[in-house]
Amino acid sequence: MGVGHQHGHRHGHGAGSGATVTAAHRGRLRAALVVTLPATAAGITGGVPAGSPALVADAAHMATDALGLGMALLALRLPAGSGGARGARGGPVPPGSVRRSGPSVRRFPGDPSESLPPTA
Repeated sequence: MGVGHQHGHRHGHGAGSGATVTAAHRGRLRAALVVTLPATAAGITGGVPAGSPALVADAAHMATDALGLGMALLALRLPAGSGGARGARGGPVPPGSVRRSGPSVRRFPGDPSESLPPTA
């Protein structure tokens, strides 16, 4: 039973049968946020009165984690870019700014690296 296995019945893999990948990520991000926010509040409400800089620092760290989770949830609500002739936000892509070849080299008009030999 390897990749693409068949074993006589149907069932979904991942976030549920018929669910999108975005929905699966959204659910996991929300669950992490639901755990992180109360832990952050507990760290602040326990650490400040106790005079524990370690608890307050840990709570601040968890607050930044919660901020990142919230930003990820927000990003999932934004429309995906087409990746075609228009940019991710729908604007035109300047000529020559799209990578045509090479593993990780982007060349832009007027870029001093234009005089370098092409990468394989």
